[in-house]
Amino acid sequence: MLQVPIDIEKNIEYLLKEEISTYKSLLILETRKKEAIVRANGKELESITKQIAPLLSRATQMEEKRQSALREYFQSKGFELFERQVYLSEFLEKLDLVTKPVFEKLGEELRSIVTELREKVIINENLLRTKQEIFQLTLDSLKEAAEETVPEVGYEQHKSRSRKSIMLNASV
Repeated sequence: MLQVPIDIEKNIEYLLKEEISTYKSLLILETRKKEAIVRANGKELESITKQIAPLLSRATQMEEKRQSALREYFQSKGFELFERQVYLSEFLEKLDLVTKPVFEKLGEELRSIVTELREKVIINENLLRTKQEIFQLTLDSLKEAAEETVPEVGYEQHKSRSRKSIMLNASV
């Protein structure tokens, strides 16, 4: 087992905590997003979506920084990486018994929050898709019901034309 230098240890620990914090913020927003979808609150949904975008960008940056820090650790210890991604589990295998539990806990928390977030995102996508399908079916039904032939009124009685009535401002 290798002893982790304090500065690298603290840097990786900080990055993991920041990444967890970012994913927790995303999870909160995805929960609010679900509520906005269920209530069909378009303005709130738009607002939440705008808040999610920068957090996703931040999460990507945090993951890249974590990868960089793990690579730095492995390189400082002389381990070959062959230009591939370094997994947290590989890092944990190299730690001593004193340091390992701290990082195991952070790794498990990160894994748990990402799994929960992934599930929320899938649920929200399915809810949105279902709402859109219901909306489209309702519109199609309204259009079908509104299609009726209405005689056109005019001074010339031998011209017979028809038109389709259109429903406006129909709310679904």
